[in-house]
Amino acid sequence: MRYTTILRLEFMIDRPWAIGAFTAFGADDLGKDDSVQQPIQRRPDGAVHLPAASLVGSLRAHLGTCAARWLGSEKADSQPQGGRTSPSPLRAAGAQLLTVGSPEVSTHVRIDASRRAAAAGQLTTREYVPENTRVRWWLFWDREHIARRDLDDLLAAIEDWQPIVGRHRVADQGRARLSGIHHATIDRHDPVDLTWWLQQRGDTIANPASAPPPGGWLTHTVPQLAPEEPLLECEFEVVDPLHLGTGEVVSSDGYNNTLGSSRTLSATSWRGIFRHRVRHILEVTGADATPVVEKLFGAGREKGASEDAGFRGSLRFAASPVHGVPPELPCLTQVGIDRISGGTVMNSKERPADSHGSLFRAQYLPPGATLVLRIYGDASPGELDLLEAVVRDIDDQIVGVGGMTTRGYGSLKLTKQSLKGGAR
Repeated sequence: MRYTTILRLEFMIDRPWAIGAFTAFGADDLGKDDSVQQPIQRRPDGAVHLPAASLVGSLRAHLGTCAARWLGSEKADSQPQGGRTSPSPLRAAGAQLLTVGSPEVSTHVRIDASRRAAAAGQLTTREYVPENTRVRWWLFWDREHIARRDLDDLLAAIEDWQPIVGRHRVADQGRARLSGIHHATIDRHDPVDLTWWLQQRGDTIANPASAPPPGGWLTHTVPQLAPEEPLLECEFEVVDPLHLGTGEVVSSDGYNNTLGSSRTLSATSWRGIFRHRVRHILEVTGADATPVVEKLFGAGREKGASEDAGFRGSLRFAASPVHGVPPELPCLTQVGIDRISGGTVMNSKERPADSHGSLFRAQYLPPGATLVLRIYGDASPGELDLLEAVVRDIDDQIVGVGGMTTRGYGSLKLTKQSLKGGAR
């Protein structure tokens, strides 16, 4: 091919993100803890890896009906049952992470809906990359003939792209915004361009300012898109102590532990509360809950189903940092009760070691702290009514959030609510 157009896309991943690996590193591999059940992908040197395939998939979803023009197709449109594949005109290079935070680990647990407590054996640790990751991605477009209109069409197709990468997108992870598009076209019949292509191209990819193309970089203006407006936004005030368990013991005197609390109510917690409560409301009113719940919250692929089974829901929940919390969290002391004697477990054992953990303390976020729930996505007026009913149940303190809600924790009070496009 005579011509190659080099596109340099730069964007910022504003939310935490994670692209899963098949297995976790063991304790002897790069010093990582093998207790992480859902690790992220890493390069052989241990650095965080963002595969180009994830970005290509996100770009294909954005391009929609014109995706086959720029990224190829599995079958020719005119012969859907047996046509040949059409190759992608664009070649995607690996993504460069210019600024990336150190990976962190979050702890999640599945809730038993009947007991309203953590299900046994369902504690999961997930690795993720913190927000504000700056990414540079290279695309190469080889062609024999050059036409400015084709390049304009390509730039116009991707200028409003908002990349989404990785897992847990319904928990508002992996969302990014495009910040810059730079491009240059190389003519291999031109000796100067050919020399640069053969000798300096690698330096440019490593540092675009060190060895720019002979014609320099051209910049395409990226439109400033308005921030997405939440479908439902609610401000809550903490009424009772709020414990957001992390699965960690922050201190211990050898016998009695202090259980730590997070300062953020996770998006998966909000999603679980709303999913369970929406189903409950529909079932007690005699309605068929499954279609509505699956539409709003998604459905997993059942055993034996095809690979195309399962889908994401239409709602996306954001995590809620809790504000107005002191630097050092207060604690409440609790003790396990022996079900036979009715006394404390520690007094029912012959040896003190047998009662290890029966007396414990739990960190909590104090009453008066505030947090904001934000739900994004699409819902019909009837479905929005269901979401508001759940909010009212939380405000009436019928439903609690966080851990130990059956023991006087986790009650919230609604202080402000707004709907997309204005309150009804």
